[in-house]
Amino acid sequence: EEADLAAYQIGEALADTDSSPFEQLMQDPTTGGVYYVKDGKKAPIIDPSILEMNYSDIKIKEVTTKTLDDLVKIAPVKLENGSLIMKDSNPDVYVVYEGKRRLIPDGATFEKLGYSWANIYTVPTKVMNFHATEVPISTN
Repeated sequence: EEADLAAYQIGEALADTDSSPFEQLMQDPTTGGVYYVKDGKKAPIIDPSILEMNYSDIKIKEVTTKTLDDLVKIAPVKLENGSLIMKDSNPDVYVVYEGKRRLIPDGATFEKLGYSWANIYTVPTKVMNFHATEVPISTN
């Protein structure tokens, strides 16, 4: 009935020629590179830690290089909003927001914001540096 459908939002129309609207992870068998793929676009994933943090529930599909070559390459994948990260060599904890990292200045601020220490990921320097530094978090 119409009332049953009222809560659903109408999405974009799909044509027979459209790529899959579902998100997928595809791996190039030649390079071993993994890409996030959706709507005919591929975004490289620069490190396995990003795979683990963003897409732990999606299986990687090995495809041909030709399949990947037919997709439009876009900017690499960044960590999702709310990801808590730190480096091995540094105790500073950051939260990712809009592709940037914001320092959480101390444990009291961390806990006041309701974060859990168990949810912090240690990431390599290249992943940390891939997310530009933004102003630190403040609870004032």
